[in-house]
Amino acid sequence: MNSKDEYVVHTIGLYTNKGALFAVYSQEQAIINKASSTIALISSDIAIKTLDTKNITFGDIEFINPPATETVVGVARFANEQEIEAGTDDSLAVSAKRLKQAIVKHEQSRNHPDATLTSKGFVQLSSATNSASETLAATPKAVKAAYDLANAKYTAQDATTARKGIVQLSSATNSTSETLAATPKAVKAAYDLAAGKAPSNHTHSWEQITNCACSFTDCKGNNSAQ
Repeated sequence: MNSKDEYVVHTIGLYTNKGALFAVYSQEQAIINKASSTIALISSDIAIKTLDTKNITFGDIEFINPPATETVVGVARFANEQEIEAGTDDSLAVSAKRLKQAIVKHEQSRNHPDATLTSKGFVQLSSATNSASETLAATPKAVKAAYDLANAKYTAQDATTARKGIVQLSSATNSTSETLAATPKAVKAAYDLAAGKAPSNHTHSWEQITNCACSFTDCKGNNSAQ
């Protein structure tokens, strides 16, 4: 009975496919309470005591609503715990209570993949600082311990001509600093400047020498001045 009506059933009548009243059953207590948001389905078992059952035949059973599927609205039975655990029957429904129980059970189980270097998963935390494990995850406590140890081992200091340390770069070519380090740019500028100067061994014609007081001795031993 598929409708939005609300009623209480105390009496049921069974009709044949010809429209004849076949049987009636009635009781004082309610057989079914129909709510507006529900579908009423009633099935009956017939017990015949005075007739020869060999002569009784039944036709096909037809339901107002067919069995429910993933694509068809109909009637379905709720699965029990074992059927939910098996998870093989797609014709059963799961109640909210059973679903929550299954979720809680799964959360509390160890049926989860572990994290690896190549796949995501669950991982256990570790505060150890001397472990070589590749399956554990370091806690902030372990990271801080390693950081504090490394920070205590090395104290940053400036480099000098007598010790190693950190140094600032400089591209200047006219600096006399002994605490800065020259960049490749500064080295190239100095190299290009030096390469543009005349070599130490070279000659000039007499006409190229000007504004220079000098003297020379000729082949006869006479001194002359320019």
